[in-house]
Amino acid sequence: MHFRVARTRRCSLAAGLKQPEGIAVRSEGAVYVVEVGAKRLVRIDPDSHAVSTVADKLPIGLTNGMSLFRSVAASATAIYINSDIENSIYKITRR
Repeated sequence: MHFRVARTRRCSLAAGLKQPEGIAVRSEGAVYVVEVGAKRLVRIDPDSHAVSTVADKLPIGLTNGMSLFRSVAASATAIYINSDIENSIYKITRR
């Protein structure tokens, strides 16, 4: 899908995500998004648009259908997300 906004061409980076509510971009260009509806953190390749799961079964997304999830942040070595269920901040790193 392509559309124009203020003389700039935009295109969909990823489609079919379940309630995406946080986004961070690392310096190399990888895009990280938390899918609250799927309880997972995904990585989106900005060139190929490939979506891969980084972490799943995350304690996010309240059971009453409401979500208080609001943020995701990235550093060179970790991704940080908040949990609305456990009122915690999680640091996700590679093993």
